Amino acid sequence: MAKAEKSDGTVVGTWEGSAPRAVFSGLDNATSYRVAVTAKNAVGSGPVSRSALVHGASVAGGATRFQDYVQAYLNARNKITIGASLTAADAAAESPHGAVFGDLLGTQEASLVSAREALATRNMAYAGISTALTETVTGTDAASGRLLLRTTVSETTTVRIDGVDQVSESQNSKRYLFSVSGDTVKLQSESDDAQAGQTLSATATAATQVLATSADAAEPPADGTGALTLGEDGFPVGEAPAGGVRTASFAPASWVNGLGTGSWAYNNVGIKRDYYYDCTNFVSKALYYGGGLKMRSGWYRSNSAWFKNSGWSSWPVKASWTWAGANNLERHLVGYRGGYYINNVYDIRKGDILFFQYRGDPVYDHAAVVTANYGGRIHMAQHGGPDRTTLDAAIARHKGAAKPIASIVAIRPRGTR
Repeated sequence: MAKAEKSDGTVVGTWEGSAPRAVFSGLDNATSYRVAVTAKNAVGSGPVSRSALVHGASVAGGATRFQDYVQAYLNARNKITIGASLTAADAAAESPHGAVFGDLLGTQEASLVSAREALATRNMAYAGISTALTETVTGTDAASGRLLLRTTVSETTTVRIDGVDQVSESQNSKRYLFSVSGDTVKLQSESDDAQAGQTLSATATAATQVLATSADAAEPPADGTGALTLGEDGFPVGEAPAGGVRTASFAPASWVNGLGTGSWAYNNVGIKRDYYYDCTNFVSKALYYGGGLKMRSGWYRSNSAWFKNSGWSSWPVKASWTWAGANNLERHLVGYRGGYYINNVYDIRKGDILFFQYRGDPVYDHAAVVTANYGGRIHMAQHGGPDRTTLDAAIARHKGAAKPIASIVAIRPRGTR
């Protein structure tokens, strides 16, 4: 059992398992809180373990004032994305709080416009985007001393594909930094809350708690040896199947259940993230729970192993590096599971795994699960970016960014044991 308590021991909420959001969303910013946890089993209860105090802070004008600034900023950004405002200057001018976020929005204009124009070339368009903020807390950022607003951003995006609307939803924890000087307020940055707030233990066992691809890992295959062919516009191109030819045939029973993998991923995008970068962990769960892929034991840094443990003990480690590292999982599926590359976008089917390499990076950075293929229009589920989206939309979102998508491979896993 766990409970939230004030510094004087007053209990303000209790729960079992994962903490319900309601316990924390109602806490005021001017009071310090901590979490007290008691482990229970059939034998009895263990000692109480208490976290460090978490300090909130009241701000001039209240949290609502700064929440309104962030909401206005997101609304303005959405207008650029769907084309209701053609430039960042237009979107800022149309908002009562444009002076607060105009500079930050201006740095994103090229990327937003590029994504909008890229989708248009694919007969796609953003038909609507709405965002809502919940569980907002204000305080002071320890590193910079600036005003910090932390909130959960829920986004609903409608993409019109060949005249048909496809709706995707995502929910992410975000943090926004403001500079405040007298009556002048500026929104300076936006970042993922988990990423920005990451802290690691100084102990030797901390190395077993972080999964990353080593710098000397093998580079992804060059185009023609495994990667999808991308056109000059950055979108995948391929040859449509002849009339009556069914490319998405069902696999033999000995293969991974692609239908199960894709369905599990589609239905479970909202599950709790275990890592700060959780994309490959999510894909591995889909392969395990939905596809029936069996775990393989071994040294955790071996490409032949693929496993996840339930605890954070130093040994055995929490997971093999193939479980939650994109480049490592790709090598495991191809080298040790008999998986193979799908080179034609029309041949990709539900349950195939997509791996993304960003420009300038030597390894795969991201992974996602294919949930459907409608005539070369790939739908996918992921942790990182919109939970449910299309491959075209994902490519478009990165156009104009510092690191656009440079290469994509699609792998069909097989061999469940």
